[in-house]
Amino acid sequence: MSKVFANGPIRLVFELYYAPWEFKGVKVSEVKRITLDAGSNMNRIESTFKVEGNLNELPVGIGIGNHKTGKMESDTATGILKVWLAFKTGNGAVGKAVVIDPALISEMKTTDLDYLLITKAQPGSPLVYYAGFGWDKSGDFVNQAAFGNYVTQFSKRIASPIKISVGK
Repeated sequence: MSKVFANGPIRLVFELYYAPWEFKGVKVSEVKRITLDAGSNMNRIESTFKVEGNLNELPVGIGIGNHKTGKMESDTATGILKVWLAFKTGNGAVGKAVVIDPALISEMKTTDLDYLLITKAQPGSPLVYYAGFGWDKSGDFVNQAAFGNYVTQFSKRIASPIKISVGK
């Protein structure tokens, strides 16, 4: 099931509702809110897990598919996981990235299918991270270094958000 909250020209916000599954003998379900902003290559993802039973933490893997031909880079100190992958057809290359608060990362893991940042979600509390991509043929990123710089700068902005206060 899904629900759209905003469908404007500047921002799209929607939620995805996942059916419950079993983990360690308890039922777990997820509501994932995704926010896409015009002009940004990174999308905000907020996952909230509901647990029916006694479970204080839920391990969650957030990642990027392992295509075996891409170049993966990760930096758990800055909360960045990124992959640069050239298309076999010669139609350019694409960069994919995940950015999360580094304090939330418990480990980095590589499987045959995925590159994963492992974190622990608290049931009922939103887990926020960002995921996005860039294509070198779009004109936004001329190469892997340009995409990598974009992701690094994005991570720094997330780590130091603008704070506004109204005073007398």
